[in-house]
Amino acid sequence: QTTIQKGPNGEVVRCVHEHRTEVVNGKEVKKCTHTHTHCAKTANRLAVKKYRLKKKNEFESLKNENTLLKTRVSELEYELKNRLEGENIINSLRQDEADELLRLRRVVKQMAELIEPLRKI
Repeated sequence: QTTIQKGPNGEVVRCVHEHRTEVVNGKEVKKCTHTHTHCAKTANRLAVKKYRLKKKNEFESLKNENTLLKTRVSELEYELKNRLEGENIINSLRQDEADELLRLRRVVKQMAELIEPLRKI
């Protein structure tokens, strides 16, 4: 029977377990042997599998973070758009007020021109 195990230092060890019956001095003797061999190929396969799983998890984490950041960017762009529209409204109001002020100045000037000849009378 062959099994793959982890050794005391985390390395992969192939364990071969054998039962044999031998005749010694006319008596049957059962022997059990264990042969441990280090298996670099299996160890490498497990290390690569572990590394790929780690990278896959990191990639998923980065994808989730990217999604959250894209959402946050969209929210900030929306806020900025609203603020700019608000400033445009304020600027247009200011422009309207400036136009109104100029119109009123012209009216006052015209009224002053009309009143001036009447003062002379």
